[in-house]
Order: sequence, then C-alpha cells, then structure tokens
Amino acid sequence: METKNRIVPPRSPRTAAHGKTPRGLSALAAVLALACNAAPPARENVRHVIVYHNEREFAGWPANEGMWSWGDEILVAYDIGKYQKSETGHSVTGRLHYGFSRSKDGGLTWQAEPHPDVLHYVEIKPERTPYNHGPVNFGAPGFAMKLRQHSYYLSEDRGRTWNGPWRIPRLPDPVPLARTCHIVTGGSSALVFLTSAPETGHPPTERGRSSVIETKDAGRSWELLSYIGNDPGAGLPAGQMPAFSIMPDAVRISPDHFVAAVRCRINRAKWTDIHESTDHCRTWRKLVRLEQGSNNPVALAHLGGKAIAAIYGWRGHALGIRARISKDGGRRWGGEIILRRDASSWDIGYTRAVVRPDGAVVVVYYYTTKERPQPHIEATIWHPDI
Repeated sequence: METKNRIVPPRSPRTAAHGKTPRGLSALAAVLALACNAAPPARENVRHVIVYHNEREFAGWPANEGMWSWGDEILVAYDIGKYQKSETGHSVTGRLHYGFSRSKDGGLTWQAEPHPDVLHYVEIKPERTPYNHGPVNFGAPGFAMKLRQHSYYLSEDRGRTWNGPWRIPRLPDPVPLARTCHIVTGGSSALVFLTSAPETGHPPTERGRSSVIETKDAGRSWELLSYIGNDPGAGLPAGQMPAFSIMPDAVRISPDHFVAAVRCRINRAKWTDIHESTDHCRTWRKLVRLEQGSNNPVALAHLGGKAIAAIYGWRGHALGIRARISKDGGRRWGGEIILRRDASSWDIGYTRAVVRPDGAVVVVYYYTTKERPQPHIEATIWHPDI
C-alpha cells in the first residue's frame, strides 16, 4: 500500500478482517492498532448505499460486467451465484447469472431488474456466435455495449432491451478475455479496451495483455490500434506465472488524449500501472505505478479538465475502498483517500465509477460487512475535493 511514499506491508485477510493483534504487543499499541482498523467517522462528502443484497446469494464483480450512465440514470451489471461461505476462496457455488440494478436518482436508490435475454458468458458457445450485425448507432442517446470474455450485447434504449450475443473479433490474440470498457468517439466509431491471451499452453488466467481495437464503420469491422504497455510474461519461465497486464479501464481527456489503468502481476507481485496516449490510442507510454498490492482492478473517473480519480478495492490491511486523485492527466497523484475501511472479509472490490452531472462520483463495487456478510453490491457517492 503506497501512502505518502511509505510502503506498508499488507496483513493477511483473516487478520485484517478480525482485527487481531500480534502476540506481545503492548496494551497501548493494541488500542492504537484497533483504532486504526475501526471504520472512519462519516464524512460529509461520502455516502454509502445498498445496490443489491440477498442473504442467500453471492453478488459480485461489477468491474467485469459493466456500468453505464445517462445523466442521473445509472445501470450496473454484476454476477450472481449461490452463497456458500468460504475462508479461502470466493463465497460462491453453482452456476452464475447476471444481475442488473438501475438508479434514476444519481445512485441514491436502486431497483433490481431482470434481463434473462442476456446470457452469462459461460452459456455462450463462441463457435456458434456470429460476428456480423447491422450498423451500430454509437451516437444513440440510450446506447450501451456490454462486453464479456468472447462476446458482447448492444442496446439503444439505456439497457432496457439488448440484442446479441455477437462475437468479439480475435484481435490481436486468439483468446478474448474482455470486460466492459468502451469509449464512443462518434456516431459510427468507438474504441474497445480489451484483455486477450495468446495460445501459449498456459491457462488464460495466467497470461493476458491489454489492447485497444477500433471501429470506424459502425461496427462492421474492427482493427487493432495498439497494445497498452509491455507484455510482462514475455520470455518468463513457467515458474514465474501468472504474468499479465489486464483489465484496462480508460478515460478520454481530449479528442486524442486517453489515460488507462492496467492491472499487473508477475508471480506474487501485484500492482497497477497508469499509461497515457496522446495519438488516439495508437501508442502508449507508462506514466506511473499507481498503487501496489490492492489485488483489484482500478476504476477511473474523469473529473473535468485533466483531473482524474482512480478508485479501487483494498484487500490488505484495513479492508475497504480507496481512491487517489490526479490533477495533471495521471502524471502525479495525491495521497490515498480511504472512502471506507469497514469490510468484514477480503472478498470485496472490483469497482466501477461514473460521474454525475453535478460532479459527484458514483462508485459501485461488491462488499461484505458484519451486518451483511454475504458478498453484495454497494455504492459510494463521493464528492471529491479538487
């Protein structure tokens, strides 16, 4: 965890979640340690609300499934499975399906809605999924695109109905591992930020690289624009796996200026890199290492001008949700902001973020608390100080 240039080694999830103190710690130090683990007092610029919770279900990973906004109307997707408590893995069993929740008041209240027509990616056969569809109106007022693994769905009515699935072109690598991350650049053009993996003999979860593809003809064809950063797994022996730079999230600062956050890992080392492109995603250069050790993908939010917020789940000491702000397009970042640190287990995070018309950031993620130990979906409405 990087805090004002000081590296604090993370504690194990079990220790952090239960607030235990090491043997031999003095009474005063023990009191201070417990105080550090306690939830921070409520702040005027932060509010937490429940998006979706069912005590019989696991609900998680909105970072993978997508979040879209149209003014104060917000739609978020996530995975749902049967809840089964686990101390070592995710507390879920059985087949997964997608859940959707919608807010019409800027994230203050949410209503779950069924979309049985949107199949979970595990139910979609890539070889039977078509590539071709009619022209896509990316400029439609209610446009949304949901990407996951090897396929995607399209909507022009704010996600109330979807058509698909359609097959993601195998660009640049043969194993698409997509999640929803796209930026509309015109009525007939859009950029999609992908993860894909080479066919190397390693499991897809151990290899992967971020890239950008573009369409200029309303989705009829796509071309590879670039990879984002180097391939950390190139030339590494099997014993150093996993090695990947995956799950990109990107914001557009100006017509040709983009900033992307990429989740990186080599063996046991985990971190997030920030990259920028000033030529419409054709080339990229690394700016900084944002954080180290969160073990979560980062969500970016464009706050206006060159200001960017980066928000992520933290699975180390003081479990919760954290953020940092850059005012110069991602080159320099302020200190870590703790939005909350009251999680009851490590099984949290996978943030999504949108910016409301009033400038507030709505962050959606999955979470656990003492009151609601089942992983569920929550939102934080945050008014950043910039």
